[in-house]
Amino acid sequence: MRVNIMPDEKATIIAELKETYPVMAMLGDGVNDAPALVTADMDIGIAMGGGTDIAIDVADGVSIKNDLSKFTYTHKLAKKLRRIVWQNIFLL
Repeated sequence: MRVNIMPDEKATIIAELKETYPVMAMLGDGVNDAPALVTADMDIGIAMGGGTDIAIDVADGVSIKNDLSKFTYTHKLAKKLRRIVWQNIFLL
């Protein structure tokens, strides 16, 4: 875990992690996170609703409530929805 990181350092860390991991997502509170949200792989950037307008604009998703536990629920729900969509496509 890394703390007290400057915005440009966040983007650099995301870029470094992209070399090791095939998919990178950035989940941030939106305060000085815009460069890192843009750097996230496959355009997966999630900003917290209480963040800056710039971070919310560049993020692909916005969590309205500032509760990180909701991100886990949302991810599980999205996986379930994707499975249902594919079932509907193949059954039609």
